[in-house]
Amino acid sequence: MLKPKYTLGLDYGTLSARALLLDIESGEELATAAMDFPHGVMDETLPDGTPLGPDWALQHPQDYLDVLGVIIPQVLAGINPADVAGLGVDFTASTVLPCLGDGTPLCFLPEYQNAPHAYAKLWKHHAAQPHATKLNEIAEARGEEFLRYYGGVGSSGGAGPQPPPALQDIEAHFAAQARLTPEQMRSPCRSRHVAFPRQLAMYCSHRFTRASMESIGHYYGGRDHSTVKYACEKMAVLAERDEQTARLVADFREKYGV
Repeated sequence: MLKPKYTLGLDYGTLSARALLLDIESGEELATAAMDFPHGVMDETLPDGTPLGPDWALQHPQDYLDVLGVIIPQVLAGINPADVAGLGVDFTASTVLPCLGDGTPLCFLPEYQNAPHAYAKLWKHHAAQPHATKLNEIAEARGEEFLRYYGGVGSSGGAGPQPPPALQDIEAHFAAQARLTPEQMRSPCRSRHVAFPRQLAMYCSHRFTRASMESIGHYYGGRDHSTVKYACEKMAVLAERDEQTARLVADFREKYGV
């Protein structure tokens, strides 16, 4: 039986992918091929036109598959695939891609095709900088050793700062719009100028995070499940029927990419 003769490398970059065929014995570079990603870097809109906020930088994982059908046949032209001993793959650092348990990217699912967080985030995606700054502050205060392996500062392009908005982010967003403080948002006050932004924040918290109604109610001053449920149902109707409410929700989604 003849020994395998070749090894194949795939390099996924920022704007393109490259394939490389090497001779195992000599290390000689036998063939290369490259192809630009059809979607490039998405930093303004998703494929369906959904707008992205400042400092977003996404890739479409379908591009990762599409390039394979072009560059691999090019470098294997005239080669028996059985003679390829192995495959090496690399990506740019901190490429974050949310998937199902079977590896399916979330953006492949119809219900997530307009959700920016369902796509691959690049090293140059810096929309999560406020979260990265907070994580760095906490790590420094706790004397965490891992920071020294990252030059003393964790990047906004890494996996850690990339979750959907937290309850306090949502509260701060709608409190600022209404010129309220977080304390007022959680207060017992039921006047409309406080209740409306609070209910809108509850609705977005329930819709765009994994938080339960119980945890949302607890966060907003110890309110019960039924209070949060009422707020969510009321805002869901208004988001469909009232132009101003729909715009407030759309502005929130555009800012946080949800």
